[in-house]
Amino acid sequence: MKKLLLATAAVLATATTTFAANNGTVGATSSGDLDLTLTIAEQIIVTNLDDVDLLDGTAAQTESICVAGNIATPYDIRFTSVEGSFILNHGSVADTIAYTVGYDHGATGTFSPATYNTAIVDAGAVFATNLDCDAAANNNGDIEITPNAGDVSAATAGTYTGTLNIEVAATL
Repeated sequence: MKKLLLATAAVLATATTTFAANNGTVGATSSGDLDLTLTIAEQIIVTNLDDVDLLDGTAAQTESICVAGNIATPYDIRFTSVEGSFILNHGSVADTIAYTVGYDHGATGTFSPATYNTAIVDAGAVFATNLDCDAAANNNGDIEITPNAGDVSAATAGTYTGTLNIEVAATL
């Protein structure tokens, strides 16, 4: 029992002095020391986004983006919209045009189809030089938006709009 108490006391003494500051003593001069700790949180950003004109809706349009961060793992990407699904609205008319979304992280040359509000897991590696990506030359992903051809051909003339939301997160 005495050995257990001594071992516990030794562990506690080590645990309490490992990260403890040392005060100076009284004298003509005095010095002490303290430990410093800096914790950098994981950060990720999607940037270099531009609005996409789907033109007349007869062909897919692509938007290049940059995903940057200080994470070592791949990232997940998720697509949602203000409209609650992948649709474009026509002002006050009840017409809508559905569209599909695909994502290519820049290394495969093929687009992975996105399901609404479902992450594409391990979508790619971040551009880790900085959190700004600096320029379009650093883009590392492409979003492909394809209007539904049947909806386009049956649509009432006018302008159709929508908002595509993009969320990126470190793959856990």
